[in-house]
Amino acid sequence: MATDVKRENGGVCAGEIRPFGAMPVPRITAELLGLVKTGQVYSLEQILEPGIPFWDGHPPLVIAPYVRHGDMPELAPASVGNEITTIPMHGCTHIDALSHIGKWVDGEIQLYGGVKVRDVMSRDGYAALGAENFPPIILRGVMLDVASDQGVEVLPDSYGISGKDLDHCVQSQGVEIGASTAVLIRTGFSKYWRTDNDRFSNKGAGLNLDGARYLAERKIALVGSDTEAVEQWPFDPDGPPLPVHTYLIAEHGITHVESLYLDRLATDDVHEFLFIALPLRIRGATGSQIHPIAIA
Repeated sequence: MATDVKRENGGVCAGEIRPFGAMPVPRITAELLGLVKTGQVYSLEQILEPGIPFWDGHPPLVIAPYVRHGDMPELAPASVGNEITTIPMHGCTHIDALSHIGKWVDGEIQLYGGVKVRDVMSRDGYAALGAENFPPIILRGVMLDVASDQGVEVLPDSYGISGKDLDHCVQSQGVEIGASTAVLIRTGFSKYWRTDNDRFSNKGAGLNLDGARYLAERKIALVGSDTEAVEQWPFDPDGPPLPVHTYLIAEHGITHVESLYLDRLATDDVHEFLFIALPLRIRGATGSQIHPIAIA
């Protein structure tokens, strides 16, 4: 369905769709606060530094000194340093905006909710479904440690995580996946972050379409993973490209958080927590860096 979009309060509202998809409007409730049992805070972001993995076609992370200590002697006795940093929106620990993935329908590309790309795309980005629409993310979080559930340190290369795999993990770990939950999937692939970048980027275990359907049926808010794609990579060559991204983002408005660091949660056997992430409100962008945390 085609949708008229308009700007409102610094963001974009689309008449017939929610500009941030399946994610609920944030509201602190007693139920959410009740998830905090010990007060332990876990950083779920990978450290940004030169040499982190990126797919081909993404510019690398560059940290370049702009003002070095000593360059401005007129400020003495104070001294300052500053730098310019460049990084692609879809590198590092980040969240996909709903403008990131579209699908061809009747000869043209449509985004989530039937928004036509030709109506919203310009050199300034996207006038609908861009990263500026993300609210602060405050959700019940669940970590499904699929690797540990299968008795391995890291899942096999390109392993496709099915609904059956997820359900077994849910049962064995004693958690529940309900509506408006942030589901984070641990594959163990953080082991290859900066130690085997090609493997991390190009051979990731992840959701297959069956696993994606399992999550969508439970009306989750978002899905994240410790891999670069969340979905099985490479995807099935006999099927459509990017099946999980297309199904979850373009069809159901369920965004992805990629390249998470989940190993400390796994070490401490933490599977349920308060999940908080603050996307940058960059107008028209197809994604944003985030520093997500879990409070257990």
